[in-house]
Amino acid sequence: MDSARSNLFWQGPGDKKRYHMVKWDHLAKPKEFGGLGFTDTRVMNVCLLSKWIVKLERGDNDPCTFLRNKYLSDRSFFSSDGSGGSQFWKGLHLIKKYTSQGLVYVLGNRRIRFWLDVWLDYCPLKIRFHRLFKICNQQDALVHKVLRNNEVNLTFRRVLGQREIEEWGELLRVLEFS
Repeated sequence: MDSARSNLFWQGPGDKKRYHMVKWDHLAKPKEFGGLGFTDTRVMNVCLLSKWIVKLERGDNDPCTFLRNKYLSDRSFFSSDGSGGSQFWKGLHLIKKYTSQGLVYVLGNRRIRFWLDVWLDYCPLKIRFHRLFKICNQQDALVHKVLRNNEVNLTFRRVLGQREIEEWGELLRVLEFS
């Protein structure tokens, strides 16, 4: 779409080809930053699809409820893959990496993954406590299942070493103050 608009802008009337005197990135820059303020439709499309993903996670309207029932059941959108779905569903999965980078979850919907989602601080726990994550048996566990009865219910493939014990203590401190 942007290339068609770019050609229209530079080509003018007729079929005569002209050179592009300015890069499209410059044309798409906002006027305040020295550009011409053309809308970058790729960025706009990613934003609109990201909005759909956020609505899917919340499940706050009928179309989202339909998509959740068809593709997700009780899982989070981020734990699903885009196979076997419509073009729209596959498009959502193509941009989910951009959406997950800026997304922070609020506890309460019972679909938040303990290690993989950003629900505590500003990064997933798998990054902050990577040694524990690598040896954990429940890498895809949900927060409400891990934090039951005021306990941390995790098991590991082997006995914790010194560094893992230090990480475990830090994880318990972080969870205690959250």
